Amino acid sequence: MSAGSAQTVSVRIATSRTTILDLIDAKVGLDDAVEAGMVAVRGSLDDIQRAHASLRAYVHAAVRAASVPALLSDLRVGTP
Repeated sequence: MSAGSAQTVSVRIATSRTTILDLIDAKVGLDDAVEAGMVAVRGSLDDIQRAHASLRAYVHAAVRAASVPALLSDLRVGTP
């Protein structure tokens, strides 16, 4: 439940399948990936912080979802 109205957030995040897998497998940390240019993040600082909080909430929920292991397997083999 929210006490306020929805806000429009404008953030662009770009990366590769390889980098996503490296992040999932903890071969690289998110901070290091951003600093190395493996993950490009564009937007205002406030919007980036909001997007980060939203992505964290998504990941925390996703690890409990029954469909995620199959999706991760597809990502590893390159299935669209």
